[in-house]
This record gives sequence, C-alpha cells and structure tokens, in this order.
Amino acid sequence: MRRISKVFVKQGYFQYEDKVKRREKSVRTGLYLSLSVACFLVFFAVSNAVPIPQPPDQNRHVLIINSYHKGYPWTDNVLAGIESVLKDGKSNITLHIEFMDTKRVADKNYFYHLFLYYRSKFEKVRFDLIIVSNKDALNFAMRYRDLLFPKIPVVFCGVDAQNEILRQKAPLVTGVLEDFDIKATLDIALKLHPNTREIIAINDGTAIGAVKKQIFKDALAATGKNLIATIIDDPVLEDFEKLLKDKDKDFVVILMGSFRESSGAAVPIEVSTPILTRYNIPLYALVEYYLGYGIIGGKLISGFHQGMLAAKMGLKILQGEPVDRIPVEHKSCLLYTSDAADDLLCVDLGGRSRIKKKKKHMNAYQIYTPNNHKYSTE
Repeated sequence: MRRISKVFVKQGYFQYEDKVKRREKSVRTGLYLSLSVACFLVFFAVSNAVPIPQPPDQNRHVLIINSYHKGYPWTDNVLAGIESVLKDGKSNITLHIEFMDTKRVADKNYFYHLFLYYRSKFEKVRFDLIIVSNKDALNFAMRYRDLLFPKIPVVFCGVDAQNEILRQKAPLVTGVLEDFDIKATLDIALKLHPNTREIIAINDGTAIGAVKKQIFKDALAATGKNLIATIIDDPVLEDFEKLLKDKDKDFVVILMGSFRESSGAAVPIEVSTPILTRYNIPLYALVEYYLGYGIIGGKLISGFHQGMLAAKMGLKILQGEPVDRIPVEHKSCLLYTSDAADDLLCVDLGGRSRIKKKKKHMNAYQIYTPNNHKYSTE
C-alpha cells in the first residue's frame, strides 16, 4: 500500500507540473501574439503619419503657357517650334502645356481664376523653367510669379518690345521679341507694284493691334511717297469683299489682323485669305502662317522660329547657363520675298536657312512656302 501510495503521489506531482508548464506556455504565446499585434499597429500608424521617402524626381519640368487656344495657327506653330527642341525623346524633360484662351475669354477676373486653378493643379510640381508665348501669358506669369513660380526663370516669345514688363527689366527673364518689320514689307510691295496709290491695312482692335497700327503709320511715312493709307480694324469679310468690287486695282493689301463674320466670330485665315485671292489683288502679310494661302510674301515673323529660339534659350538655362548671360533676341523676322524685289532671298523652313542670289534679267518673282510650294507670276 505504501508503495502504491507513493507511486500515485509521484504521478500526481508530475501531472500537476505538466499542467503548470502548459499554462505558462499558453501565457507566453498570448503575450507574443499581443506584442506582435501591438507592433503592427504602431508600424501602421507611424507609416501613415510619416511618408516613406521617395526617390528624387530626375525629370526637369517645363511649364509652357500659351496666351491663345490650341488650333490657333500662331500658337500651334510656336508650340511646334518649342517641342522640336525640348521634346526630342532623348532628354529627361517633361513638358506641361497650358492654353489661356485669351482671344475668346475677356473677363477682367480671368487671370485670378487661372491663378487659383494653376495653384491647385501644380501644387506638387517643382518647375525648372517657364516658357510663355505672347503678352497675356507673360503678363500673367509675372503678375503671379512670386506666388506660383518663385525664382523660376521665364523665357518669352511673341512679345513686342513696347511691353511694360520688359521695360522694367525684371530678373530671370529673357526671350524673343516679336519685332514686326512693316517697313520692309512695304518696301517689297512698292518695288513689285510701283503704280500703287493706296495701302489698305487689315488690323485688329487689340492692344497689339494698336502697336502694329502705329508701326504701320511710321513705316508709311518713311517711304517718302504720297500714298493713301486705309486702316480697317476687325473688318467683316463680306463688307470688305463689297469694298474690293468697287475699287480700282491700284492698291495693295497688308494683312496685319484677321477678318470677322457679321456675327462677330473670327474667320480663320485659311478661309479668308483664299477668298481674297479671287479678286486678283496683291496680298502681303506680317506672319508666316499666311504663306500657302495665296499671299505674295513680306517680311514675316515665324511662330515656329520664335518657339524654337525660345526653347533653345530655355535649354541653355536648364543646362546651367545664367539667365543674365542670355540676351533678349531682337532679330526674329524671316524674309520671304522675291528675287525681283531684293538681292537675296532668305528662307527659313523649319530652322533650315538658304540664301539665293538674285538672278539677272528676271521678270518673275518666286515665293517659297514652308511646304516647298512655289508660286510665280509675271
């Protein structure tokens, strides 16, 4: 009996000890699971409170602000010129392209609304360069520069030298001037049409139109000829056609602006210019996008060339050249004229320049378009 009792006592002791060990193991397992959950919750909270560092953006960000709308010939040409330099598929440049549409929106509070929109849209973008085309985009960029683009270089194109901001010589600003050479265009027209008695200038009623109107008057006075000057702002195309039917053929038309419909809507130049050619009148222009629609020529400003020059300036800045070492470009006009009118024919087709010597005893003049089409007349 004693032996049996001792055996039972011993077994009971071991059973008790085993139960204690299992209980301790269960407690340790529970603690482990609790600590694991707690660590996960702490990590989740911290990871949401403190963003995980991201690798730095290796791209250079360039904002392009166009004054006008996509589809407007000048704007499309300027943008094509910019992209020919900065969008080559090889560089790490990201282009952000905006259109202000100021030819169709004239609300006095429009700039402020654009400011709010751009501030929200580009809140997380750090720009390296701003390129603006035409005066509205330049005025906007400079007005809100300290709030939107502090200390970011600005390169402009399509802006005339009379712009007040350019006169102030703001820092970190350079670009390409829109320098209309109306005098050279008048000289070409008068050489080719020596019996001209009247110059009709088609203009627009904008601020830049006022600048062109004054340049035209000064250029006409500089010819020293007793010519009749007729300047028409924002003409209705149908009314102008009626005027042409009643006039003698001793005048030249210079296209400095665009036509409108009787409703007030603008008539695209690719529509209005071919209509005018039906009247067999000499047409000259100041901007290259009229080429190919029947004009004779003139000393034309190229939107593509302006955009290309501005982009090349911007590329220098992105490569580290100080803005103050990049002077404003004044000579951006391209001469599309005739051998009969001048000693040299200078044509820039997409940035490629050619110089052609005047032919002797030539009775015809030739105009070259960007599509390499050739027009000639006796």
